[in-house]
Amino acid sequence: MQFLANHTPYVAALLPDVIKITQDGFNKYAVIAGGFIEFLDNKAIIMADAAEWPEEIDRERAEEELDRARKKLIAKDENVDYLKAKLKLMKATARLKASDILNKK
Repeated sequence: MQFLANHTPYVAALLPDVIKITQDGFNKYAVIAGGFIEFLDNKAIIMADAAEWPEEIDRERAEEELDRARKKLIAKDENVDYLKAKLKLMKATARLKASDILNKK
């Protein structure tokens, strides 16, 4: 989703992902763990459950989290919370994506 000047007011829930923040012609990226976005009067406000900058990400830990989440999702265990595992998979994927963006600069 992209917001340009004078966009219609908008509110939505956000899933774990990388967001791109553009201000004064400069881009910055962050990983959010979910939350909400409100766009009103040419301002976007993101209320995130958690956020981190790409330079704060421990790539090895993110890869381990991704592996654990994948294993839980393919498990045939009735005690696994599949929604929670899916959200952890999304967060780990976003963290790795942000790490890749940082390393390409």
